[in-house]
Amino acid sequence: MRGFVEHVADDVLGDVQAFAPPNEIDGYPEMLGLYSMPTTGSAVAVGILPPPWAFSQTLRAADATKMVLWVKPKLRAGEAVSEAAVILERRNPWKMDTMPYVPKKNEAEIISQRLTAREALDIGVQRAADVAETAQELQDAGFRIRPVGEVELGRRVTRDVMREVARLEFGYDRQGAAHWRPALRGVPGIVRRRGNAMFAWLTSDDSVYDSGVDIEPGRASSLRFVQRFQAMVR
Repeated sequence: MRGFVEHVADDVLGDVQAFAPPNEIDGYPEMLGLYSMPTTGSAVAVGILPPPWAFSQTLRAADATKMVLWVKPKLRAGEAVSEAAVILERRNPWKMDTMPYVPKKNEAEIISQRLTAREALDIGVQRAADVAETAQELQDAGFRIRPVGEVELGRRVTRDVMREVARLEFGYDRQGAAHWRPALRGVPGIVRRRGNAMFAWLTSDDSVYDSGVDIEPGRASSLRFVQRFQAMVR
């Protein structure tokens, strides 16, 4: 079935990109591409997802207006490594310039999410209202507080692109813009159309079926992003 699968995936990708509203998420949906997914045996699997670099980023000053950060405490033997990370987690998410303490890499994973400037501002206002209480908790626990308004730059964080897309798809706390579900509902029609083309090739004299679709090798670690999102939209 190699070639057939790539054609179907390519058609679905085209529909997702056509249905997705523009300018909702920076670089999306143009960043989406086709990636071969590791499988056992001779099975062929193709995933539609952002490139590997899209899942991580270095914090920049320009991100402060449209980004929020989620603190996920690191665990050791089932217990949080850092009390500071736990304190911050209780009031997730944070703006870069309102977080009173930035956990070290061994204390917590920091996950970023891009929002609209208005949405990020609203979260900043919420955190500013309770930052004094959070700062006092951190000080009582023996942690040093950052100066108010200081922005953490250069820190490598994990960007949860799938959360951003799911939020757009399902309209969590905003007006939704479904584009994956309409694209996936069209799969049976795509399969029929591509199946007819495959049958025509089978009855031809051509010895090799070339889809002409560019598929990049995917990473095994990307499977968790694909599977989690797939479970949500199917």
